[in-house]
Amino acid sequence: MAINSKTNRFWEIFTILVIIGILCLLLIPDVQQAVNSGPRERFRNQMKAVGLALHQYQDAYGCLPPAALKGEEGTPMHSWRALLLPLLEPYFKTKSRPYGYQFDEPSDSETNQKIASQNPHFYRFIITRDDNTKRTSKLVAIIDKSTYWNPAIDCHRLVSGNKAEKRIILMEVPGLKSLWNEPTDFTLDELQTLIEENAFATYGSHVLFDNGEVTWLSPDDITVQKMHKLLNIESKSQLAD
Repeated sequence: MAINSKTNRFWEIFTILVIIGILCLLLIPDVQQAVNSGPRERFRNQMKAVGLALHQYQDAYGCLPPAALKGEEGTPMHSWRALLLPLLEPYFKTKSRPYGYQFDEPSDSETNQKIASQNPHFYRFIITRDDNTKRTSKLVAIIDKSTYWNPAIDCHRLVSGNKAEKRIILMEVPGLKSLWNEPTDFTLDELQTLIEENAFATYGSHVLFDNGEVTWLSPDDITVQKMHKLLNIESKSQLAD
């Protein structure tokens, strides 16, 4: 009788442990999603702050920042990301991660590289996958004569218009591990290549519109035709006129 009681007790405990184990396995995706929802929301809020900073920069200087400040030989020296830092300092600055980008030094100087390394989440979205590997993406400008970042124009300005005619000014591109201080972005042709190579097929992309709106585009939304339309400000300029 005692043996049967112990046996039954063993199986009761074993069954409970199995149930707990199954529940833990079922909860892992939810926990992972909760862990990543924090970085995702911070990135979206950061993009909204960047949108506001772009408007403030234009109010102060009459134009949007250039994609990159260039040196005497035409070499990119400092990214638009660095140019917005003074306006974003109240949002970005934390006690544990010092701020102090030096414009009198190259973007990859020891000082600026250290600052970028100490603040890796500036303009970047970093999440941990289920297998504990990191997925990194970065906010970039799309360079083309039809976008807000026309290389042939010195002064780019936000084009006013109704909400239906909003255009993308910046977008998140996956797979970029370089830090934000690097003065590099993507051309429209390079973006088209990424789309054709299904670079956005898994995660889609967060985009910042010229009205300050931040939106997530699903992989199905990111086609060459749709992105050309959403990035093209020439048609919006004509409608605004």
